[in-house]
Amino acid sequence: MPSVLASLQFFRENVKAFETESARVSKASGTRTPIDLSVPLASLQPGRYTVQLSVVDEIGRKFAFVRSPIVILEPRAAEGRLP
Repeated sequence: MPSVLASLQFFRENVKAFETESARVSKASGTRTPIDLSVPLASLQPGRYTVQLSVVDEIGRKFAFVRSPIVILEPRAAEGRLP
């Protein structure tokens, strides 16, 4: 059974703004493995962020991460309502 942890971190101007709880990967399938993480976007202010996916292989003692820019927009007004 794999022993892999994954988490997401959101950075704004090189300062960590949010981090998910680590999720343990329960099923490995070849070179691609689905990971289920939730991010409450309402807790982040609109703006530009760098999101980082961090993965830790506890058995193999390896660590990897990938970063990508992301933009969080203002929430849309509900239909039928004026802003």
